[in-house]
Amino acid sequence: MPTTEHVILRGLVLREVDYRDADRMLTILTAEQGLVSAVARGARRKSSHFGAGTQLLVYSEFTFFEYRGKLSVDAAEPQELFLGLRSDILRLALASYIAEALAACAPERSPASALLGDALNLLYALSRGLRSEAVIKAVFELRASAICGWQPDLEECAVCGAETPEDPVVEIASGELKCARHASGDRAELDTASLAAARFLLHAPSKRMLSFKLPEESLALLGRMAEKFFLDKLERGFGTLDFYKSLL
Repeated sequence: MPTTEHVILRGLVLREVDYRDADRMLTILTAEQGLVSAVARGARRKSSHFGAGTQLLVYSEFTFFEYRGKLSVDAAEPQELFLGLRSDILRLALASYIAEALAACAPERSPASALLGDALNLLYALSRGLRSEAVIKAVFELRASAICGWQPDLEECAVCGAETPEDPVVEIASGELKCARHASGDRAELDTASLAAARFLLHAPSKRMLSFKLPEESLALLGRMAEKFFLDKLERGFGTLDFYKSLL
C-alpha cells in the first residue's frame, strides 16, 4: 500500500492555474524543497477555508497531504498577503514578473532558502513602496543570477587586472568585467557608481541588499546590465516583463 503523510512547509505562491470546476494547481517556492507543485481542491469556492492562502503572490504556511509523491493542500494559513501589490498595477506587474522568473530558475525539490528570502524581502519592499520598481527589479535580477550559479565576475578587468576599469563593461556571455577597449561581443556598460552597487549586491546579506543609493543614470545602467545578463542565462523572455515595460 502506498504511504501517505502530512508535510508542513511555508512557501510563496508563484503560479496558480484554474483546474476542474473549483480547484487550483499551484507552483510554490519553499525554502526546504524549492519548487513544489500541489493541487488545492475546492480553493476557488467561496466557502473554501484556504482560498486566500493559495492566491498568487501570497506567502502561506501550507499543510500538504502527500500520496504517491503528489501533494494536495490540506490547509493554507496566510503569513503575508503583500496587499500593496494589488492596489498598484505597476507594482503588481513587476511582482508577477518576479514570480514567473522564479518559477523558471528555482530548483525543484531542492533547498532554495536564498531565493525565497530575497523574494520575500523584495516583495515586501515593493508592496510598501520602500524602494522604486527600478531598484527592486535590478536587485532581483542580479542576485537571482548569482544565487542560481551565474554570478558575474566583477572584481577586476579580466584582461588588464584594473580594479577600476576604464569605461567598465560586462561581457554578457562570459560575465566578465572588462575595460571597454578590451571587450568584444555583446556587452552592457556600467559606470563607477553602478559597478560599486553591483559588487555590493553580489555579497550583501538579504536584509541589507536595498541599502544603497544611485543617481538615476547609474541605476539605469545597473538595471540594463542586470536584465540583459539574467535573461541571457535563462535563454528566454517573459510576457510579464514585456507587460511591465509597457506600463513605464
